[in-house]
Amino acid sequence: MSESTMGRDEQAKAVERRSVVEEKLRHDVREMLEVLKADIPVFFAREAKKRFVAAPELADRLSPEQLAKLKKDLHAAAEKTAAEVVRALEDPKAWAWDAGKPLPEDPKSLDPHPRASAVIARAGHGLATALAQHGFPDAESAKESYKLPSYFIAGRFMKQLVESYWRNLSEVVELGRLIDESSTRERRERLSKKWDES
Repeated sequence: MSESTMGRDEQAKAVERRSVVEEKLRHDVREMLEVLKADIPVFFAREAKKRFVAAPELADRLSPEQLAKLKKDLHAAAEKTAAEVVRALEDPKAWAWDAGKPLPEDPKSLDPHPRASAVIARAGHGLATALAQHGFPDAESAKESYKLPSYFIAGRFMKQLVESYWRNLSEVVELGRLIDESSTRERRERLSKKWDES
């Protein structure tokens, strides 16, 4: 549909289609949030164990009781971080895209999305804070350690959800552009006619 051929019927269809695709976007986001809610605590446990094993000085000096407390604290921090990330991403503004900016070409992750990726990065920051509180060496490096899962979680495959999100976002942005152009053209024509008739 080009600007010159989009009439009222086409515009109405574009508005209807945009509404359908926006619902698909909301579904993609809801599914991704379920993945993040489940994956962030698993990430904390996996990454903490890896760092525990790689820090024998720290690991050897902890008693079983201290280690149990460490694991309990890490679990609480993981749940809190996951809840904060999900809560922040429930806001539609976190997923909004500036239609004036080009969409990334063939994105495979959410890294190109400035708002969503900044919120998701809180998982690594949360782990780094929890590790530092317990004296882990090089805890700061955990800030950049969270990556979206590349495996199924609760029947959901994040890679597929991310690809669907970008595909649907691209369509919504394009439909919005077409609708705006058509509305602007229609308004100009109406104003021109008003001028001519006066």
